[in-house]
Amino acid sequence: MVTTPRAGRSEKRVFRDRRTGREIWQMTRSDQASFHSYYDLCPWSPDGTKIIFCAMTPGQGSGDIYWMDALEGTLHRCGHSRAVNPHTGAHQQWLGDGERFAYEDADAGGRVVRVVELATGAVARVAGAMRMVSPDGRLFASHTDPHDEVAIARRESAGLSLTPVAGGAARLVASLAAALELHPQRGTIAHRHLYIKHPKWSPAGDRLFFVFTNEIHYERLYGEPRVKDIYALDADGGNLRHVCSFPLGHHPSWHPDGRRILLNRRPAPDAPFQFLLVDAATGAAEVATDLIAGGGHPLFAPDGERLVAEYVTAARAGTGRVACVDLARSRVDDLAHFPVVDHTHEGTHIHPTWSRDGRFVLYNADSSGSAEIYVVPLTA
Repeated sequence: MVTTPRAGRSEKRVFRDRRTGREIWQMTRSDQASFHSYYDLCPWSPDGTKIIFCAMTPGQGSGDIYWMDALEGTLHRCGHSRAVNPHTGAHQQWLGDGERFAYEDADAGGRVVRVVELATGAVARVAGAMRMVSPDGRLFASHTDPHDEVAIARRESAGLSLTPVAGGAARLVASLAAALELHPQRGTIAHRHLYIKHPKWSPAGDRLFFVFTNEIHYERLYGEPRVKDIYALDADGGNLRHVCSFPLGHHPSWHPDGRRILLNRRPAPDAPFQFLLVDAATGAAEVATDLIAGGGHPLFAPDGERLVAEYVTAARAGTGRVACVDLARSRVDDLAHFPVVDHTHEGTHIHPTWSRDGRFVLYNADSSGSAEIYVVPLTA
């Protein structure tokens, strides 16, 4: 029998990690999969008192949106989405000052975004998709569905769009055609199934970057050699530029300084991954740290002095750990160790992420048999 998270109660359980000795908070407990969205979408409200997450029954494309008290874990059901996946949920995230939140849904009209007023429960419908909300809560950044071959073949009208949260038409700010025109190997890659994904706002909201690629789906479907590049542009859509190519890398995210981009890249096919920092204006790269090899989903703390990532020994029946690299102290601290049941896009990705004040790290793990949310409180 499947149990669901129950609004009005806390499922928080406190224990110590046997290997690290650290206190761990298990925030959810049910047979449903409970998880925050992507590692670069902070689940904490701006005031730090609430955590937003998604709960779904595995194998279904729908789920419920909850927020919980960040310390006590008391649950509040606040929405339902018919556009949920086990990797990113419904892209649920807070808007602006945290009085509202948004999540993706679908209805008879297609993909929509629900904008919910926390105090009143009032819900607004905005047509279109949402990947990431601007820091001021005014614009949704989204991209063309990478599985829609018809759409991505229309390169002048496919790409990165911005939609007003208050409602209104989406505006295409970076087309596939414009990105291809700036690519240093545009003649070689022009025939490939190229698309844009992962638009990410800089911390100040004045710039975005996105990934330009054909990876995963079209590599497998057509055997195409991988294309993977980072482009940056200003928030108004101007100054589009090619930053760098990283076919042997993954999971870029902004450094808190808003000038550099952190990514995990292999310098050669047989070399280990490294954490690199790439200047968004020049493309110049430097090694972020040599204290540890690159790991999945790296993310800087708000102070810019620490970064967190996960390491998994095997996608199924392996072990996982969450590690924190303290660059200021030249130290690596393991935060948590746990068994891994299914670390695939259809299973449970760990996606460690920081609280806005850098005092906590949240991650997902399925060691109980289903995805649950865990929080590690950090001390100085």
